[in-house]
This record gives sequence, structure tokens and C-alpha cells, in this order.
Amino acid sequence: MNCPVQPDIALPCSEHLVKDVAAVPDSEIMLTSGSDTVPENISTPFSVAVGASVTGYINNSADEDWFSVTLEAGQSYQFTLNGSGASPLSDPLIRLYNASGNQIASNDDGGPGLNSLLNFTATTSGTYYIAADAWSSETGRYTLSVNAVAPPTPSSPLDSIDWGTAVTPASNVINVYFAANGQTFDGVTSQGWSRAG
Repeated sequence: MNCPVQPDIALPCSEHLVKDVAAVPDSEIMLTSGSDTVPENISTPFSVAVGASVTGYINNSADEDWFSVTLEAGQSYQFTLNGSGASPLSDPLIRLYNASGNQIASNDDGGPGLNSLLNFTATTSGTYYIAADAWSSETGRYTLSVNAVAPPTPSSPLDSIDWGTAVTPASNVINVYFAANGQTFDGVTSQGWSRAG
């Protein structure tokens, strides 16, 4: 049986017939339940490219579908796993593994509803594995998406500390200053302080 590999077209083939989904953005690799053919380890022949999506099916309570993905050090990524189609996976769970197959991150319910959303900044360039899974014994169809995103804007440590403090980043020392009522520092006027007691 030959299976056409075309973008944005639902394929009537089993997932074992489309090996390189990275070449087919938004490809459908399996639309219905059946025997599982996406391995749950680093031997998986399936991949997903950054900026692409794949659709698959969690077949049973022990199923976890692994896809290799190439990430670059310093780049931030967003992985989403959503239930989709006529028989959607109702509670997706997403896991991220390093090149050795050790889990390094996961998310359950971080997206809308019970869908999963995982933000991750790669510290090492190379192959990682993103896994589509389900909470408990859920089964159903899913769409897994991988996108590069802007890194989160680092917040100033001073935003989480009361005014009148200073952080020395090199030593992680916090200096706390007490000001008399009415003194102004960095545009903030002290209301004074009093000792409890």
C-alpha cells in the first residue's frame, strides 16, 4: 500500500507508513485507534520539526508516542499537546526527554482546559524527544506542536523584593536599607517603619 505524504491532508494510512513527519508540516500520521507503532523510546523513527505539528493517537493506557526533535542551545521552545479530531484525547500529558532518554520536563494541564503546554529553553544543542502521553487511562487523538519562541523576559530580582533593597548579582547578596518616613529613593517615598512589639 502506498501512502501519499502531502501537507494538510488527512492520510488514510497507519502511522508506521509515514516515517519522517518533519518533512511534512501539519501531517496526519494516524487518525484512528489501532495497534501502536510509535515507539516510546529513543529508537523512534518518527520526528517533528520546529515550527511543525503532528497528529497521532494514544491507543491504550500504556501508550506513549515519542518524536525526536532537534533543538538549539539558548533557544526557547513551546511544546503543545492538544486533544483533536472526532475522538480527542481528553487529558493530554506531554513529556520531554534528553538524548539519553531521561525525562527532563513534563506538563499536564498547562494549556487551555486539560491540554498540555510546556515551555523549555535548551541548554545543549542536539536531539531531544518529545512524548505524547495521557493522564490515567485516557485514549484518543492528539496534535503535538513544536515552536521556537522568544525567551521569557527576565524579571529584575528587585521586582520581587521590597523597595529599598539591592541585589549584587555576582554574589547573590541582598542589601536591605531602612529609610525614615518621607525619604525618597528611586522615586518611592518611604512611609517609615516601626518595630513590632
